[in-house]
Amino acid sequence: MSSQYLIDVRTPEEFSAARLGNAINIEYQIINHLPDIFAAKGVEVKLSDAITMYCKSGRRSGIAVQTLKGLGYENVRSIGGFEEAKEILLREKVLGGMNGEVNGKRGSVKVEVKRTEEEEKKREETRKKGLGALMAGLKGLE
Repeated sequence: MSSQYLIDVRTPEEFSAARLGNAINIEYQIINHLPDIFAAKGVEVKLSDAITMYCKSGRRSGIAVQTLKGLGYENVRSIGGFEEAKEILLREKVLGGMNGEVNGKRGSVKVEVKRTEEEEKKREETRKKGLGALMAGLKGLE
């Protein structure tokens, strides 16, 4: 039986800021070490396993696909940049089925986004302005 893996080929910094669920982070420049990285965790990745990759724009994941195909992997694909990947995975309803853990456990997948305090303050200000405009509009209807 084939396993499925979701791999984020962006930098560790990009990965720590936002990622899709339990994706595994392996930078595209070292994707050729995928078997060793998984083996270090006690997991054997087969050439027939389904490997789905994404990055920020789709360029790096495209390169990673070609690298893995060159190594003999048969079922690899790039689903493009982060936003596109999120939409594709949601549309395919595979987020819950992707094996993002290197220990072989399946689990639910969520999109995790970390924001700075400044970004959170801006979001809160925008919400307050929107609520104020809504309230003013409702008063105008009276």
